[in-house]
Amino acid sequence: MGISIAYGLQHRVGIRWLLPSLKVYYIPFPTIASSATLPNYFTFLPYFRTIILREGIQLIHGHAGLSSLAQEAILHAHHMGVRTVFTDHSLFGFDDAASILTNKLLEGALRNVDAAICVSHTG
Repeated sequence: MGISIAYGLQHRVGIRWLLPSLKVYYIPFPTIASSATLPNYFTFLPYFRTIILREGIQLIHGHAGLSSLAQEAILHAHHMGVRTVFTDHSLFGFDDAASILTNKLLEGALRNVDAAICVSHTG
């Protein structure tokens, strides 16, 4: 099961079955650059809570340090008592202000995870 945003011209909403065992929920939020969304902490919560309860989800796994959906899901799951894992594929260095601010954002988000997986190195 996955949660996704409706991308570009494919204005998908609702639930789609990709395989008999893979269900995707499309959340109707507008996207900005690189198919990302602006943070919608309180708007996302009703969708997220409904999915968690309907599907009986026991673990949330988020990817990407700049994914607002992943960070929101981790925060809400933590407050709902659901365990969380975060995988970061893009660790940031300390050579510019943007990287330092991103690291601070990740530091705050990762306070709520039960486990973290890092699969890359800084360049």
